[in-house]
Amino acid sequence: TRLTSDRVIGLCILALGGDGMVEDEYATAIDPGPDLGLGSLHHRLRDRLAGAPHFEDVMDRVIDLLHGRTLVAYDASTHYGFLDGEFRRADIANPIVSRLCVRTLSRRLELDVPNLRLTSLAEYWGIERRPIGNKVRDEADRVTRVFLSTVGLADSLELPLPVVDCVANKAGAPRLSRRVPCPWVNPGRFDPDVGLVQGTKVAIIGTTETPRDALERKLALAGLDVMSTAGSHVGLVICNDGTSGSAEVSRLLDDGISVIPEKTLERLLESVLPGIPRTKPEQDGLAALPGIDKASSERAHADLPVETAGIDPIDVVASADPVPASLTKQPTVPSLVDNPWQNRHILVIGGTHEDAAAMRLKIARLGGTPAINLSAAVTDLLVLDGDGRDRKTVAIGGRELPVLTPADLREDATIDAMHSGVAQRRPAARSLVRGEVIDLRKEDSQLSIHASWRADSTRDGIIVDIVGFMLSEENSVTCDEDFIFYNFPSRDDGAVALTVDGNCEQSIRIDLETLPSSCTKVAIAAATEGTANFGQLGPVAVKVEASEQPEAEFVLDAGTTERTMVLCEIYRRANRWRLRAFGQGYDRGLDALATSYGVDVE
Repeated sequence: TRLTSDRVIGLCILALGGDGMVEDEYATAIDPGPDLGLGSLHHRLRDRLAGAPHFEDVMDRVIDLLHGRTLVAYDASTHYGFLDGEFRRADIANPIVSRLCVRTLSRRLELDVPNLRLTSLAEYWGIERRPIGNKVRDEADRVTRVFLSTVGLADSLELPLPVVDCVANKAGAPRLSRRVPCPWVNPGRFDPDVGLVQGTKVAIIGTTETPRDALERKLALAGLDVMSTAGSHVGLVICNDGTSGSAEVSRLLDDGISVIPEKTLERLLESVLPGIPRTKPEQDGLAALPGIDKASSERAHADLPVETAGIDPIDVVASADPVPASLTKQPTVPSLVDNPWQNRHILVIGGTHEDAAAMRLKIARLGGTPAINLSAAVTDLLVLDGDGRDRKTVAIGGRELPVLTPADLREDATIDAMHSGVAQRRPAARSLVRGEVIDLRKEDSQLSIHASWRADSTRDGIIVDIVGFMLSEENSVTCDEDFIFYNFPSRDDGAVALTVDGNCEQSIRIDLETLPSSCTKVAIAAATEGTANFGQLGPVAVKVEASEQPEAEFVLDAGTTERTMVLCEIYRRANRWRLRAFGQGYDRGLDALATSYGVDVE
């Protein structure tokens, strides 16, 4: 269970041998101590955890089971984050050196499932619950059996496993804490003549006399907004060694931010002034701006068209560089009614980068889905280099896949009649082309944007970073916290978070309801490290899930010399959130892209 205090309250570890059999196991409830911070669940869980050992009591046993092994879990980044937090609190080195996410592996395999929930994956593999009698042990058993099934399929497809190196990976661990959003409006910088005001953004630097977790909770209970980083956006900094002359403290003082010791803070907390309650932004996306009521805003947007597809002519994209002409024209996408291509996932093999990119674009325009890796979803192979061109099928992964030629890619093709033996799959997520815009459903507040590239790209030494920018109407961040990247993988309020789920895929998760009202757009971008570019990397596939349901997918592979690329944008238009498959690339690096969005890179 993901709790505000991010504590482990129970675990089950199954140690598997090379044959997939359980060699050792350990399961126990965990008492996280008196500072549980569970709110309304506190008393109920306290009764359930009474008499359970603390994590420190079982740590040796946990380390013994995890050392030298790969952590496998349904949601591996979250599980790793919980365990990493406990090891850090105990000041013990984390024994986990790598992890594998079962959900990510299932996504890479593109299984024919309605969603990637564990129950759906278990049903797909015909895995039924065993009468074990322990909920945690039961889930561990199901995860194990789903994992072994998916590994077998990946092996037959020769698809590399998404193993994450937790030591070398820059975003290996999520942030250690998730704060409850502060209910008070930020009053700005701390004024010693006024005193502390509820809503003031406070950051802590260095060691503290009070345990850091306890101090952060104390500040939050007083109505202060506890931040995880100290930058220009904070109003007050707590530092017991503020006179040390460190570069960070000197920078804050030069910026006019007050830096006080913990003893001064204790005195100020005795009389915190009441703040202004923060009003919740309108759910329909119409911002309640000062001097503009909702009715006026609705009248102002009354004439704006709301389209279900295509580029809105009034959607002028405010970006650092001019929008290419290709993104201002209406894409031509055939009707999905009786379209023989709408359920085809086609993998292009061979040819030059330019030829393969052109074929993938044509597939998308026909309404099909271009694939970048061989997976269970692939229905056809399009061969460009002549190898196998004269054959009708190719046996891969225990399946006979039809072989197409470029001449087969035409609107009047009767592909299902040509290859009637291909099993019919569930309708895929909507396949978009570069520049296309769709409306998101109003009921969808949880979005996941998954970006992936060739599974063998790591062999070429190409490193890719996925980043997110929370932007205002001025197309700029309002503070450095609005830039999500490998060194700052999530905001304190959880509105936007980055997860690294594999060696060739990363995800940005967005909670639309938690986004501040000042945020009108979230831009998702990719950047290559060093001198590598997107021409060398090849295609980038983007899958968008809304409330864990497939929403849209598209492939961007027009890159050549570009080192950064804006993959997509989630933005508010009138009373709707919209998704744009962007695909705008730049030759500049990530630092220049971040600067163009208003981030203080230094």
